[in-house]
Amino acid sequence: MSEETLGTIFRIGAGDAATVSAGTDTFSVLGEVTGSSGGGLAANAINDTDLASTYGTFLPGRPTGKPITMDIKVVRDDAGQVLAKAAIVGRILKNVQVEYSGGDIEDFQAVVTDFDPGQVGDDDIVRGSITFQISGAITLT
Repeated sequence: MSEETLGTIFRIGAGDAATVSAGTDTFSVLGEVTGSSGGGLAANAINDTDLASTYGTFLPGRPTGKPITMDIKVVRDDAGQVLAKAAIVGRILKNVQVEYSGGDIEDFQAVVTDFDPGQVGDDDIVRGSITFQISGAITLT
């Protein structure tokens, strides 16, 4: 059965993931998330073709986490948004959790690569986005 998006919660750790494990980190909810895209894993195909071969041959590359972008309503004092912005400025690796409505939680480390405060829409709400580059393995609990 597929996961429902309603009720999905994104959390970001307060500590530096280089020195603080996810199990001991203190997490804040990334507030006002209106959507997300990306995430998951990708692997490159490594060309292993011998010059004497008639066909190309490939080896599987290392799995790599893909960037995940959260669309947000910008709230200047939201604890999760403040931590994400500080992670860029401080060049801090973060622990991140995604909790799905069914109760499954994905834990991973990530680098915040973009905090875009966006633009004011017709409804006078400032909308933006935050992008995380997954670093290392994704653990499902």
